[in-house]
Amino acid sequence: MREERRTRAAVEALWAALGPGPWTLDTVRGAGWTDRQIRRAVDAGRLARPSRGVVALPWAITPIDRVRAALLVVGTRAAASHESAAHAHKLWLPRDASDLVHVTDPGTP
Repeated sequence: MREERRTRAAVEALWAALGPGPWTLDTVRGAGWTDRQIRRAVDAGRLARPSRGVVALPWAITPIDRVRAALLVVGTRAAASHESAAHAHKLWLPRDASDLVHVTDPGTP
């Protein structure tokens, strides 16, 4: 029980320091977290992994957060594309958007 309260307080402090997320693992480590603390928070359900190398608050993961998480992984030059971009801009789609996240990376200059 004590560990659970400590994990909850640490996640709330992370959210206060970094904003609503999602965050790269390097950003979370930069906030003073260890890999072990991150793993324990994920195992306890306090953090979620919406994409490889990214964590977020599990109750705050929206479709647009999944796109943000993918963009964090792909890089700063990438952009949401296809259905993901249409959904982010609240454009009409002929069917429900898929669960896939579509991003485009222009590659290296």
